[in-house]
Amino acid sequence: MSYLQEIENLTNIVKNDPTNFQARRELTVALMDKGFNEEAVKQLSYLISVFPDDARLHYNIGIAWDKMQNFSQAKKAYEAALSYEPEEPDFLYNLGYVYLEMNDNDKAIHYFTKVLEYDKKDSNTYFNLGVCYRNKNESESAIKCFYKALLLNEKDILASFYLACEFQKIGDEESAQEQYSKVLENCPDYSWAYFNLASMAFKEKNYDKAVEYLEKTIELNPKDIDAYKIYARILSINGRYDEAEAALLKALQQNPYCGDLHYYLAKISEKSADIESYVLHLKEAIKNYDTLTIPLKTVKNELKKATS
Repeated sequence: MSYLQEIENLTNIVKNDPTNFQARRELTVALMDKGFNEEAVKQLSYLISVFPDDARLHYNIGIAWDKMQNFSQAKKAYEAALSYEPEEPDFLYNLGYVYLEMNDNDKAIHYFTKVLEYDKKDSNTYFNLGVCYRNKNESESAIKCFYKALLLNEKDILASFYLACEFQKIGDEESAQEQYSKVLENCPDYSWAYFNLASMAFKEKNYDKAVEYLEKTIELNPKDIDAYKIYARILSINGRYDEAEAALLKALQQNPYCGDLHYYLAKISEKSADIESYVLHLKEAIKNYDTLTIPLKTVKNELKKATS
């Protein structure tokens, strides 16, 4: 029987017998499994009105709200579940995750830490704790948590990636490179690992290696604007202005309203003494100022100087 047939059958049972609470419970699970979360909330709300002390019902409606990204309602539901079963790790974990989604890292840390009092081998909890500390710019604590997550699950690609990012943040580039390499061992198509390796190589002025990583980044993610920007800068440094322009124009096809790309094209045109193109792209950069990382005043001053 397909899920849709199961939902239809259970719906008919509930219609014919509204007091068949077991069928209604099964219906809520089937609805959530297929992504019908709004209908699941309706069914769960009815069940909660009948069984207000059922912690699992409050937990399940929290999951439904969570899936709909209504985190304030999810938080209330998980808190209600915990009021009946305060030591249930699943309830603690989900409430911690909601606080993480709401960017309340301190409260998230509180609940994730509580989870670990009951299960010290929960790699997901260590990972999420690491994310909380990462958000708080507490790299040392984040690194410890990501390491613990990896000790429990060495194939956790995201934990390896975030661990590498934290090492990169504190300037331990050797450890960062080691972790990015591990990411790529487990997931050769992880474009962000290539990009971050390229960024480090560019910083070290190892342009050949940076280009190698950037070309792989662009191959895997043709919409990575930042990769094109660094790639074009390296080509410009080496005097390869035509290639730099071609790369930026290719990037512009993916995002024609990117102010940064227009500004970079303007600078290439300036170096090539193509004043008409220089002015055109400066104007486009100003027009798309909301995607500029260069101060708008700087660009306007350049345009004023170019046209005076």
